[in-house]
Amino acid sequence: MASYRDHVAQYIAVADDVLIPRFSALCRTALIKLFSEKQAVELIEAVTRIGDYGNYKEQTLMRQAVSRLRCVDGDNPPRGKRVRPGMLELVDDLTPILLYYGLPRATSGRSRLVLALQTIADEIGLQGDPRDELRRLSKKSKSYDREIKVKIIEAVKKGLASLKITTPPEYPPP
Repeated sequence: MASYRDHVAQYIAVADDVLIPRFSALCRTALIKLFSEKQAVELIEAVTRIGDYGNYKEQTLMRQAVSRLRCVDGDNPPRGKRVRPGMLELVDDLTPILLYYGLPRATSGRSRLVLALQTIADEIGLQGDPRDELRRLSKKSKSYDREIKVKIIEAVKKGLASLKITTPPEYPPP
């Protein structure tokens, strides 16, 4: 967050130079109602503009380049439904910022997090629903947490096994 805050002016200048449009007054007003901090809206706008998530062609080319690099490394991308280019990146980049500024982590249709993401997506011309992406990322995070927990338990078991600690026999209750 400190890096984002330190570079807001540069992000705005670069986005202005490459003609990435600013948020409309209506969008800014809607976001200020959600955050009640003008600096938060300014930071979110700068990050959104520098990410250029609404540029479909550029986002598609970036995904293709990343996919080619992953295939060279032997890491084939998963198959299945693909999110529209830009939506994944928007949700992935902006959600931590929105959470930092106090929006609750919720994925319902009326949650402030989803409203903020949908407002931004509509403003930059991204079609789709950020809720789907939020839910997918949440599911992925929970799965990752379970994997980590299992690995930690296995490591502790291996460590204790080397100490040859045995559990005491079970005694019947008195």
